[in-house]
Amino acid sequence: MTKKASKPELKVKVVGKPDFDALPEWSKNALCESLLETIRELKKQDDERKPQEHQSESDKK
Repeated sequence: MTKKASKPELKVKVVGKPDFDALPEWSKNALCESLLETIRELKKQDDERKPQEHQSESDKK
């Protein structure tokens, strides 16, 4: 019989909170832009799903 290879565990050790104030201004701006872009993408995906839900709710009324 062959033994199944077990998946290696990923261990992450968190050492304190990241100090965003220590980041340079351009880095903060890039981080904010990246987060905003992600939020816009998720909102767009959410909006694409919502019209179907709204139609079924208005049909009930």
